Amino acid sequence: MKSTFWIQELAEKDEQGNPKLRLQYSQVVMLHFFRPREDELPERAVWPHISIATLDKLPAGYELVES
Repeated sequence: MKSTFWIQELAEKDEQGNPKLRLQYSQVVMLHFFRPREDELPERAVWPHISIATLDKLPAGYELVES
């Protein structure tokens, strides 16, 4: 697994006048599938699983309201 995280500070301000923040990340996980392979090669089949996401920081008093 390999991952990279970074914080982005936006020009847009929150209710308190502070810059809005975002946490962004990307990660790659190599999935190794079981043997035997259908193509009869000796190694396991390897497939990359890639995730990329952006998370916005919410104000401290934020409450989740169910719809």
